[in-house]
Amino acid sequence: MSDSSFEELHAFARSLGIPRVAFQGDHYDLHEAGRAAALANGAVHTPSRDLVKALNRTGLRRGPSYVRGGLSAVAALPAPLLETERLILRQWTADDIDPMHAIESDPGVMTYLGGPLTREVTARQVDSHAVSLALRGMGQWAVQLRTTGELIGRCGVSAADPVLPFAPALELGARLSATHQHHGLGTEAAAAALHYGFSSLEVARIVAFAAIENVASRSTMARLGMVEQGEFDHPRYLPPMRRQVVAWIDSVAGIDEVDGAPNGH
Repeated sequence: MSDSSFEELHAFARSLGIPRVAFQGDHYDLHEAGRAAALANGAVHTPSRDLVKALNRTGLRRGPSYVRGGLSAVAALPAPLLETERLILRQWTADDIDPMHAIESDPGVMTYLGGPLTREVTARQVDSHAVSLALRGMGQWAVQLRTTGELIGRCGVSAADPVLPFAPALELGARLSATHQHHGLGTEAAAAALHYGFSSLEVARIVAFAAIENVASRSTMARLGMVEQGEFDHPRYLPPMRRQVVAWIDSVAGIDEVDGAPNGH
């Protein structure tokens, strides 16, 4: 942890070879094997009680505090914002839960995504992504149209489910309303998320997967320059959706050719 600034903390982690994606909101976890290197680089061993006091005093202490019926209070903290030609990828608000549930309760949208979700599940997932964006700077953003402000889905990069055979990894994911599919918007949002992942999270590879029968998603992955690597059985899905194909990309080369080149801040 740092009691000065997150910039100092990120720079120190970088000097130890710890990637930005490992940031835990107000700290990095350090394996015992890295203790000597950290101390040699200027770190000071500090009792946890004194460290928490210092973080609270400087305003760098962060942690989720759940608010029933809405989003965790920590979601109000600054989070990354991405913009493309037609889209804004932003932090979530409590007002997004119902329109997002309308998308995720649509059987057509959820055909290859495990089936329609209840509002409770949507709310829990929205809160999880909001907290992750605020604390870790990664997760799935709320995707809205620039012209109307309408919420049309979600897209982003987040830690892959540890039960998946290619975990640990950073995973690209997205889902859009049926009305806004097949217009290149999903590709545009995903390109912005990939740019952010490589430029800000310091990762060397980003993965994505889709059901074998999900031709549209597989085509989007191909347009983004992601290369299919093989098939696997998803342990959380039932047949016929269990069989999935995984693809990955190792750099942003080629993504800039996607219409609506993204920029983020």
